[in-house]
Amino acid sequence: MYGVYLEQLGICKGAYLNMELAPIFKKAYGLLAFVGFLYILGVFSLTYPSVQRMVLYVNQFNPTYFQDVNDAEYFGFLKSQIQPFNIRTPDNETLYAWHIVPPRLFKDNEAAFLANASSGPAEDVTKTIAFNLLAQDPNARVVLNLHGNAAHLGSGYRPQMYAASCSIYPKTPCARYSI
Repeated sequence: MYGVYLEQLGICKGAYLNMELAPIFKKAYGLLAFVGFLYILGVFSLTYPSVQRMVLYVNQFNPTYFQDVNDAEYFGFLKSQIQPFNIRTPDNETLYAWHIVPPRLFKDNEAAFLANASSGPAEDVTKTIAFNLLAQDPNARVVLNLHGNAAHLGSGYRPQMYAASCSIYPKTPCARYSI
């Protein structure tokens, strides 16, 4: 038993105070010590560059892993409104991208888009209907959107942002490429 004589503390003579902790407090101190240890371990692990990169860019965690980015309807677009394609970089990396057709252009050529619906990335984006229609229009604009470093181009608010930016100028076609 741990105890302190109150007489030694100078409070009163002959009194004894029992200072034993209840079992719940012993468990709480153990839990607090464990959480403190985990915190210190986490802070020290951030001194390693590989851990820093993983925490900063969050590229190991994808909250939308089971979503099919080739399925435009899942993200609120019309069937065949998005033409996915791949871009090969000089250092042999493959970037996945969407060519988003403006709603007005899609409506005017809906039959052609639905007749040539694709289920995956195009082999050559320059041979797609969307690219050819926009390439023929001298007033067409190109918007290139790089979505950032986490998740993918269909995550969160991004599809709504893509759709809204293509609708700003309804009379001017806007070729939107999201990478």
